[in-house]
Amino acid sequence: MELSDIARDERGTLYEIPIMIAFVGVALAIGIGERSWWKGPVYAALGMAVLFGAVVACVAVTEKLEEIPLLSKLLGSRVWDRAGALFGYALGVLGCGALAAFVSIFAAPMLSDTTQGQLALMRGMALAGAACGAFITYRARRQPPRF
Repeated sequence: MELSDIARDERGTLYEIPIMIAFVGVALAIGIGERSWWKGPVYAALGMAVLFGAVVACVAVTEKLEEIPLLSKLLGSRVWDRAGALFGYALGVLGCGALAAFVSIFAAPMLSDTTQGQLALMRGMALAGAACGAFITYRARRQPPRF
């Protein structure tokens, strides 16, 4: 599978959902930290626009590079497929781990009175979120094409 095919993939795997969840968490964190209702969403939207713009630019450049025979052989190799899978898992782990870490900021003080207990709960929730992200990505990658 070529990179341009991956960019047009419509299997319903939705790798961007963990990214969007992380950006919503960033928007809330900035908004609460700055005590402003508009700064968090604006900064998060700008960050998301920059990220997706960079992805679109990389895909456009890669489509042009696929015309070079040596690079097309590399992009068709199993190494490239493994790198794509690794990137998908990294997005799932980071996105869900960031969301769980954000939730743990509010949940840990309610569940433990000591600082050490709160820190342990926060670490555990972040690790559990990361594991959940890996599992979700694993299940999503094994789904049959839906479209």
